[in-house]
Amino acid sequence: MEMRCYRRLLGISYKDHTTNEEVSRRIENAIGPHIDLLTIVRQRKLKWYGHTTRSSGLVKTIMQGLTYQELQDFLLVKCLFALLRSELVSDKIDQFLVYFSSFLNN
Repeated sequence: MEMRCYRRLLGISYKDHTTNEEVSRRIENAIGPHIDLLTIVRQRKLKWYGHTTRSSGLVKTIMQGLTYQELQDFLLVKCLFALLRSELVSDKIDQFLVYFSSFLNN
């Protein structure tokens, strides 16, 4: 993709049979030394990753994943709300809360 842009800037057609090395050399002569597009993208991705991991939010949680304890807590809470939505009697809900509160405290 990058080489195609360079060829268009220099007005070089693919029919001219000019090698990519020659195109790179002509670009360096025209604009001076430059950094590859993929290197720039990689650097910006790393900067963005560092920016997001310094904060505490959803993006950080998604990128770094959940710890085992966080995953356990999340699944227990999800299970609790699913059971609360279902048609359980109140005494069974109390038993459920007592049973799973021991897991949440560990």
